[in-house]
Amino acid sequence: MKQEIKEEIAYWSYANGRIIPNAECAIHIQNDALGSMRGMRVFSTSVAVGPVVFRLSDHLDRIIAAAKHIGMQPNQTKTEMHTIVQAVLDAQQTADMLMVRLILSGQSSEASTSTMRAEFYVYVSAMPQYADALYHAGVWLGGFPHQRELAPVKLTNYVSAYMARRQLPKGVDSPLYISPGLDPDVLEGDTYNIVFVDDSGLVTPANDGRILLGITRKCVAELAKKLGIGYREAVIPYATIGQYSECFMTTSLRFLMPIRQIDETPFSVGRGTQTVRLQAAFQALFQSETGHWLPQLGVHADPVPSTHDG
Repeated sequence: MKQEIKEEIAYWSYANGRIIPNAECAIHIQNDALGSMRGMRVFSTSVAVGPVVFRLSDHLDRIIAAAKHIGMQPNQTKTEMHTIVQAVLDAQQTADMLMVRLILSGQSSEASTSTMRAEFYVYVSAMPQYADALYHAGVWLGGFPHQRELAPVKLTNYVSAYMARRQLPKGVDSPLYISPGLDPDVLEGDTYNIVFVDDSGLVTPANDGRILLGITRKCVAELAKKLGIGYREAVIPYATIGQYSECFMTTSLRFLMPIRQIDETPFSVGRGTQTVRLQAAFQALFQSETGHWLPQLGVHADPVPSTHDG
């Protein structure tokens, strides 16, 4: 019996002013001294379905603001970036959901702010797949004392995230950053924001300069208002997480994923939870804006209650 060979999809990206196959996509160090040698590079990871990038305007606003925050001026305007992204998507040879990284990388080797220019790149690749079990049963997080430098800026430096993952106990899925010190606060994850649930509604770490303001986090705030669910930002001491009944992570690639446990503290997951209600609402939002249904958000396991009194 002949084995069917699946043809590998060729993706197209944008670099150095051209739309090119991924095999030819490169950032040339000669023209990228600040980005390659000094870490002056910001990005945002988005999801595309066909010709539509979910919340593209928000993603472009994020990288433009981040570049300017560290003193770089993009070579392209937001409108020009938008046009480039659309042209890149038109070049794709698949209608599958795609991961689209939008990058601004520093060109000049000069330290003067008047010459710190940032070039725009678009890198397209396959959408990562996450196990259905994570959406049904939730993930296990481990607290890790760390606050990202320039937290409101999405830099490409993920050294601390990799170091944190290496130190997690066996079985723990992802690190949860908590502020260093004797009385730590909950901050964010290595690639996600976190939202807790109590009787008042949703509670998420405050916009106090210590976290990145995620785009999916913003969507959840919009959905909570639409659904009549309370939503507030607050400083959340790590010692108080046991008072919350549920929590979930928000990310551009995993969307809304329930959290079953943080260190030794368990949380409720499954049917009947606010997390499931918000997953359904986000699923509808995503479909309305992209035309694509997210099946991983549509099927849920039986409820698993937490075992603490919170």
